[in-house]
Amino acid sequence: MSKQYITYNQIHKLCAESANKILSSDFTPDVILAIGGGGYIPARILRTFLKVPIKSVSLELYDDITDKMGDSVLIKQWCSNDDIEGKNVLIVDEVDDTRSTLYTCVEKVLESKPKKVGAFVLYNKLKNKHKGNHWDNEKAEKDHVNVDHYLVGAEVDDVWLVYPWEALDIDEHNSKAQ
Repeated sequence: MSKQYITYNQIHKLCAESANKILSSDFTPDVILAIGGGGYIPARILRTFLKVPIKSVSLELYDDITDKMGDSVLIKQWCSNDDIEGKNVLIVDEVDDTRSTLYTCVEKVLESKPKKVGAFVLYNKLKNKHKGNHWDNEKAEKDHVNVDHYLVGAEVDDVWLVYPWEALDIDEHNSKAQ
């Protein structure tokens, strides 16, 4: 699989553009829910523009030790029900790849009875998505994620995205991104 290297500057610009879209929409988040680890940095950049608190959750589909995809999404850390009940919640992650992590997070958020749920991903991979227990041939749309608002920074082919926070040598990473 080919790799696409992403820089912090590219991420910042996508977040800034997306924040403007969020601010001009009819969905105003009360809280950002960052999915760790890829959603932390985009969530923090969005907070600069949206001026709302960040709460974090940790869900794992890929095992960091084996670097393999698991059979199901594991919820490693969750926030308090009080953090999201009755609020407009913006879930943030770095990529909508298989849809499994986003789907699991949305379903868990909905259990806490938020007012509205939005989702923002930096990158949406243009490929078949997993929805619950089956695969969905539809492109990512809000109706296929069960959210009120679905926002994507950029659409990409099904390539391996390499993020700067994964780099051991940031200069080498940025060089590869050129």
